[in-house]
Amino acid sequence: NESSIVSITSEKGIIKHVNDNFCNISKYSRGELLGMDHNIVKSGFHTKEFLRGIWQMLEQGQIWRGELKNRAKDGTCYWVDTIIVPFVDEAGKPYQYLGLHSDITQRKELEEEIMQMNRELKKRVEEKTREVIEKEQQYRFLFQTMREGIQIIGSDWKYLFVNGSAIEHNGYSQDELIGYTMMEKYPGIEKTELFRALENCMKNRSADVLETEFKFPDGSSRWFKMSIQPVAGGISILSMDIDERKKVEQQLMESERFLSETQEVSKIGSYVLDFRSGLWKGSQVLDTIFGLAPNSEHTVDGWVSVIHPEDHAMMTEYLAVEVIGKKQRFDKEYRIINRETKKERSVHGIGDLEFDADGTLIKMMGTIQDVTERKKLEKELAEQKLKEQKLINEITIQTQEKERKELGRELHDNVNQILAIVKMYLGMLNSGDYASEDNLLEKSYEYVDDAMKEIRKLSHSLVAPSLGNLGLKESLQILANDANLLNDLQVHLDIDESFTEDGADKTKELMLYRVVQEQLNNITKYAKANEAFITLKKQNDTLFLTIADNGVGFDTNRKSTGGIGLTNMKSRIEFYSGKMNVISAPQQGCKIEISIPSV
Repeated sequence: NESSIVSITSEKGIIKHVNDNFCNISKYSRGELLGMDHNIVKSGFHTKEFLRGIWQMLEQGQIWRGELKNRAKDGTCYWVDTIIVPFVDEAGKPYQYLGLHSDITQRKELEEEIMQMNRELKKRVEEKTREVIEKEQQYRFLFQTMREGIQIIGSDWKYLFVNGSAIEHNGYSQDELIGYTMMEKYPGIEKTELFRALENCMKNRSADVLETEFKFPDGSSRWFKMSIQPVAGGISILSMDIDERKKVEQQLMESERFLSETQEVSKIGSYVLDFRSGLWKGSQVLDTIFGLAPNSEHTVDGWVSVIHPEDHAMMTEYLAVEVIGKKQRFDKEYRIINRETKKERSVHGIGDLEFDADGTLIKMMGTIQDVTERKKLEKELAEQKLKEQKLINEITIQTQEKERKELGRELHDNVNQILAIVKMYLGMLNSGDYASEDNLLEKSYEYVDDAMKEIRKLSHSLVAPSLGNLGLKESLQILANDANLLNDLQVHLDIDESFTEDGADKTKELMLYRVVQEQLNNITKYAKANEAFITLKKQNDTLFLTIADNGVGFDTNRKSTGGIGLTNMKSRIEFYSGKMNVISAPQQGCKIEISIPSV
């Protein structure tokens, strides 16, 4: 049969008997096996502990069964399924053993092959699993780091997955989203157009792409572009934040609308002229300026035809010589005849030139502004300035005449009378016709001193000798000091530290000095005031001058208020683009407020 029977002694392990099958398996002859140590056949395949365990069972008279790996004579290995039965003597001690062996080498090889295949399969599975895990980690990392938001929504409308960008887009943390429905996080979302698109994809498995303004629970909103795709068990949403783009688009639309409205308000049209085709495109405002139909062909000849006949030759020569010939920027004012209204208009055309790589003029882009009203206003302004200059000249002449009359009166009534008295006293002294107690010489000195004061006062009213040397600030101080000495009026001067005279306009400073001088004159003569207040300060690029008194005041509504003096002051101030305001009422004093550009 297929079993091999072996007899061995219990003491030395010597083989005493084998059958043919055993010889065939071991590749040894019967003669070679008999008397051989059975351990040689095993040739160290099993550990000492394993063999010791077998002998311990056999010595106890127990049958051992197991699988053994042996080495054949030619060095090959074979496996046998073995049953070893001990034969014991009367004392219970084994004296020999019967070994029954079945060749299981082929089975063991198949098992080894299967085990090897399993090991290789396990290795391949581990490698594939590792690859899958790595791929999953890569995809997860990719998903998490994508700028686009990724959301996986289950068929029950619960969030299954959200990446980092989607978390930013949603405004919730991952823990606040996963496991919750969209309706729980965004109450009322089912009433929106976005949800209808999501629902259509969920039910009909139909993909969709849309741009939507998503409103958050806190009331804020942002624009997103969303790609909605059906996936197993739900839908996926790829969202991109386009809020900045939408804002730019809205700003661009607003800018275009603003530009269009601005062109309409300012009457400025824009154009692009293609020199190669001789055609130009213009804005609606430009068509209105020229009186052209929007759908009409815009040619250079068409533009020339709207030019005023008197400017026709000038403009065709300008375009040909200056712009095309000399390649200079278009910048010209000219007249046109509006085709629709047939009325003359004035326009200002500006155009920047564009050249190709060879330097050939190919395009001109620019604007044309309707300046008819400006031209009209400039003409009216020139006429008004001429009228104002005539008025200023008339006022100046009247003022000079008044000053001459005042000077003559002062010389006749005051200085001349004082000098006549002095002359009379000197005559009496010369003839000896006087009494010693009359003190004529001392009185003459006093009258001469009074005359000198009057002459000094008149001199200051005519010129300001200190203004050119000392500037406005110190000149006003001298003027105030002289007024305090010569009159019963107490003048208080307050000049703010902000006032500086660096780079000051001397003619403007002289004008302000004259205004203060003239008003102090008015206060002395007419106001019956005992105090006057002068303040001067500078804020940004404006000078502020105030002259006030505590006198009797006057009614500012009366046409003759202030006489030629206030009119003269106002004309001087307005000549320098300044403003003057007079505040007064009977028994309330007078206050003059002046503001004038400092540059």
